[in-house]
Amino acid sequence: MAGIDWTARRAVDVAIASEFTAILLDDGTLQVHNDGAIQNWSLAPLGGAKIVQMSAGNNCVAVLLDNGKVMVRGTNSRGSLGVGNTNTINTFTDVSGINWSIEKAAYVYLHQDTDQTYIVMRDGSLYMAGNHPANGMLGLTPIVTGKQIGRAHV
Repeated sequence: MAGIDWTARRAVDVAIASEFTAILLDDGTLQVHNDGAIQNWSLAPLGGAKIVQMSAGNNCVAVLLDNGKVMVRGTNSRGSLGVGNTNTINTFTDVSGINWSIEKAAYVYLHQDTDQTYIVMRDGSLYMAGNHPANGMLGLTPIVTGKQIGRAHV
C-alpha cells in the first residue's frame, strides 16, 4: 500500500470495511485508506490508552482500548455507534450508556449489513447499539435508534 514505509513500520491490526481500510501501525498511527487517499486519524482523544482491537463497519471504526473502554468514529447511520445521536462522528468518542469506570469491554464488533455495534463485556454481558429490522433480537426490548444502548446477558 502506498503511503506506508514498510521498512520502518509494521501493521498491528487491520479493520476492513466496504468503503475503506484502517491500519493500526506499531508506532500508534492509525491510517485510513479510502479510494487511494490516505488519512492519519488522530488518536489524541484516546488519552494515551492503546488500541488492542478494531472493527470496521460502513464508514466507521470502533476501537477497544487497553483500559477496557470502547471508542467510535465515523458515519453513525441509525445510531449504530451508540453515542446517543445519529450525527457523523469526526473524532474518536466514547460509546455512551456504559459506566466505563466500572464496566470493561472484552471485544467489539461492527456489523456492516445491519449498522449495529456489539460490545462484549468482560463479565459476559452484551451491549448492542443501532437499528435492526428484527427489533428485540438477543432478548432485548426494541432499540430506540440513536438514543439508548441495549443490554442482555448471554
